[in-house]
Amino acid sequence: LRSLVVDSSAKLESYSFSMEMVQNIDLVDLSTGEAQELHTRSIGFGFTNMTDRALKLVMASLTYAKGDEENSTAVALDEYLLNDTIYIKMDGNWTITKLPAAAAWSQQNTMEQQVNMFKQSDLTLMGSETEEGQDCYKVWAKVDMRTYAGQLSGELGSYLPMTATNYTD
Repeated sequence: LRSLVVDSSAKLESYSFSMEMVQNIDLVDLSTGEAQELHTRSIGFGFTNMTDRALKLVMASLTYAKGDEENSTAVALDEYLLNDTIYIKMDGNWTITKLPAAAAWSQQNTMEQQVNMFKQSDLTLMGSETEEGQDCYKVWAKVDMRTYAGQLSGELGSYLPMTATNYTD
């Protein structure tokens, strides 16, 4: 099954995806020992054209500190990748970043990231089901958290200068 997924993903011309993320982060001021719990909930939808190396992602996130929920913040993000340029619109402001074409694509190609995580996960076949008229396998994937942490670090590193963050913890 792993080989079928990896082999078929190499033949993809386009795909769409949805995502839902929950992040709970403990921030600790090392000089005072003061800690703060941040919680972020995000949903997003995207479309990728592998042939043209183009991507669109629309995402909304809500972040709040535990105990200070009334001061939560919301962020809306639109992201487009065309050739070697990433266009990001956050809260109405556009940022344009030009990267080497291979670097831009490798940072934003979610299929490649998903396949890499899939290849390094422990898989258990749970059965099969029909989805939108297609016969599908139902698979439980236990993700290797070190692999995921490295991937997350690379993704966030392209947006945030947080080089000392330990994502595994």
